[in-house]
Amino acid sequence: MTFEDRSEMRKLIVVGAAAALTLAACSQGENGEARNNDATDQAPSGSVIDTVATVSPDIANDARALEPYGEGQWLIGQYAERGGYNKGAVYVMDAAGVTKQLTTGYSPGSFAVSGQDIYVTVPNQQTVNRMDIETGALTQVLPAPAGDSASGGKLKAGSGCPDSVSAADVRFNWPWGLAIDDDILYIADVNNNCVRRVDLSAEEPVVERVAGLASGAGGFNGEGQAPNQTQLHAPGGLDVDRQGDLFIADTLNQVVWELDVKAKRSGIDIVAGVPKQAGYNGDDRPATQAQLNYPWGVDIDRANVLFIADQRNNRVRVVNNKTILTLAGNGTQGNTGDGGPAIDAELAGPWDVANDDYQNPRFPGALYVSDSANHSVRVVTDRDAIAGG
Repeated sequence: MTFEDRSEMRKLIVVGAAAALTLAACSQGENGEARNNDATDQAPSGSVIDTVATVSPDIANDARALEPYGEGQWLIGQYAERGGYNKGAVYVMDAAGVTKQLTTGYSPGSFAVSGQDIYVTVPNQQTVNRMDIETGALTQVLPAPAGDSASGGKLKAGSGCPDSVSAADVRFNWPWGLAIDDDILYIADVNNNCVRRVDLSAEEPVVERVAGLASGAGGFNGEGQAPNQTQLHAPGGLDVDRQGDLFIADTLNQVVWELDVKAKRSGIDIVAGVPKQAGYNGDDRPATQAQLNYPWGVDIDRANVLFIADQRNNRVRVVNNKTILTLAGNGTQGNTGDGGPAIDAELAGPWDVANDDYQNPRFPGALYVSDSANHSVRVVTDRDAIAGG
């Protein structure tokens, strides 16, 4: 049985007003519960999409970042550009689908969670921060603020990606993706075309470059180099698997890399995409022969299945045993498909993907998708068949 036969998809949307996003109550019952596959004409056997809440289309580029937090809770980052920066929002959604908006005053990029610690990038402020789950307030982590200041505010963008920079002196240029492995935090420095890391447990933390060039030049110079000599071009999403391997969505190179950080191999490997070839050439083929189009978000589950937000193909792709398939989206940009198969649904610029490692009892084993241009978060459930091939 293929995963298309079993995957279910539901839609979660955060609702707000144009000027200041406010939470609208999420109704349960008819729209909040999973439908029987035979209950309606729009719910054939297989995947199902339901809507459990709603986000304002008046704020551009919504629902970009997703991250599980605690048992059955989710962080949703709403990044706003229309009307200026600092109009984004962070939401916390519980297992019942109830969503609480935190007061932010900033535009969140990506999240990383380690125990009770929540880290969030604020790209237009060029910072990495620790976030208070109760209020959304930030404490700046990188660059390390001087003195007793909790936040250094908006900083000038840095140029280049040098090695071994102190936490106080490091400068980013649009930091976005985050991933954390024990105390090691990885940061995708998008416009410096590199990925950096820092040991948060160190008494005097030093930020190192793990992939990309010191000059910060974007491009593609092939495979086989050491990671810190491998050229990237606008790296976006990051994730770390259970073995400590780092996955990098190299967005403008149209590939996903895997880097064995702990083994420190001599090179990094492309695991999906054809370098510098944006497009879509089908599924059920070796992942390294499959074209992607602006891959941004990546997530790897406990069975080492890789999920990719294939943004401009309007699809979510999945790589299992080196073969690529489509999990959700038919390639047409739109906002249809509630009650139907995930692979027949229309998406609009999916930005991020995240697995439910905490097993939300409402949607056990779900994959969440930020359907950004549709201002929504969608969830694909009953996808255990993927791990089985």
